[in-house]
Amino acid sequence: MESMTLWDGFKANIKKEYEENPFNFLSQRTFRLCLCPYQKDIAVNYYNEMGSNWLPSVVEHNFGNPTISHMNKTSVTIQQMYYMYLMNKHWGKSSFNTILEIGGGYGNACRIYKSQGHTGTYTIADFKELHKVQREYLKRTSNTNNVNMKSLQDCWGTTDLLQATFSMNEMPLSDRVHIENNMINYDYIFIAHNRVYEGIDNIEYFKGIAEKLKEDYTVNHFPCHIYNKAWFLIASRK
Repeated sequence: MESMTLWDGFKANIKKEYEENPFNFLSQRTFRLCLCPYQKDIAVNYYNEMGSNWLPSVVEHNFGNPTISHMNKTSVTIQQMYYMYLMNKHWGKSSFNTILEIGGGYGNACRIYKSQGHTGTYTIADFKELHKVQREYLKRTSNTNNVNMKSLQDCWGTTDLLQATFSMNEMPLSDRVHIENNMINYDYIFIAHNRVYEGIDNIEYFKGIAEKLKEDYTVNHFPCHIYNKAWFLIASRK
């Protein structure tokens, strides 16, 4: 995730906000804009769609002072639960032996996977400024066992799941090539993306990715019916 123009400013602000507010960083302006937004209506609708028959037991953690949206959980926690709900709906599973997450936020998705029993390797590909936040957050709220912090260039191997939620879609095309060239190494691919970012038509871009994957994967690419800015690309190896 290098040379992303808007993110050059965001990551500098994140570093500053975290250093100046180590116990209140999730309430700071850039964190709320980029990593921990308050989206109550979306959270409520995601939560209601999942239904009590599937909902995993996920407990929120108050480290960093995040804003609660619904059912004592943040919007991003419910969002990650919804991603896992979609995985379960499409694949019949939402747990994996090894996971690569492209763009790890503040570490919350990793925490949730661990809370659901994940003990295998978990690799987060991100900026070093975010890795500092993620590492401390996981130490405070979960653990860093088998967690690897890598750059986009050196994170690649073979794992069960590749997850990139609102991260790949915010990269310049030159950085996305790193992911495109390595997707075939993953049995399961879960991508959430927006419609357009810095002039890139992400709907058309990810339609192209879906077409390339169809020879080897069962692929579903569709708009989210709850959050109108979101699309999902969900693929599993045939």
